Amino acid sequence: MLLVLGVAVLTATCGMQRKRDNLKNCKFTFEDVTFETLGLTEIKFRLKMGLENPNDEEVVLDRMDFEVLAQNREIAKGQQKD
Repeated sequence: MLLVLGVAVLTATCGMQRKRDNLKNCKFTFEDVTFETLGLTEIKFRLKMGLENPNDEEVVLDRMDFEVLAQNREIAKGQQKD
């Protein structure tokens, strides 16, 4: 029973990894930005991104690291997790 459970977990894990790897073939586009909070020490904003998936199966996006540049200088960076 444990061997069957181990094979099932390994198969599910490999499937999820393949879906993560499929992101390499995807094209991301910037669609919109909405500023929610503008302060002296904090800016909160919401980005809307488009995703074109040319793969035959779905993709998984666990997190997205980003940098915000102004005149080729980094002004912010962060990470979105879901």
